[in-house]
Amino acid sequence: MLLLCAFSGLLNGSMHEGVDFAANRGENCKAAAAGTVVAVLERGSMGLTVYVRHENGFATVYAGLEKAHVSVGTTVAAGDIIGTAGADGIHFGIYANGVPCDPKAYIKRAYAVNEQHVTMLFQCGNSVLNR
Repeated sequence: MLLLCAFSGLLNGSMHEGVDFAANRGENCKAAAAGTVVAVLERGSMGLTVYVRHENGFATVYAGLEKAHVSVGTTVAAGDIIGTAGADGIHFGIYANGVPCDPKAYIKRAYAVNEQHVTMLFQCGNSVLNR
């Protein structure tokens, strides 16, 4: 996977509250950390979106999915498949107490090493919620 669009700045006239990764249609999207699915819904231009609530006020968002493999109330572990990527890749966001955070800051400092390594951590489901 390749990082397509970074956190912050404007995207189509609004704040971009996550990062976008290129992905092949049908590629598995995995939970970044253990939690509970609190919503699965269509969100206009963001497409099929899954929201997962985690400990300590964190939540993650996975959008642009072709198919969801979870439903509201599903408990997921880090690395569990939550869905498959749609044609335009995967949008990934992290929120701390409702405030959007730059996901790169939570990916075990790997982003500074190389963008490919970040997406490998994300795909492998390593917890991104431990700084």
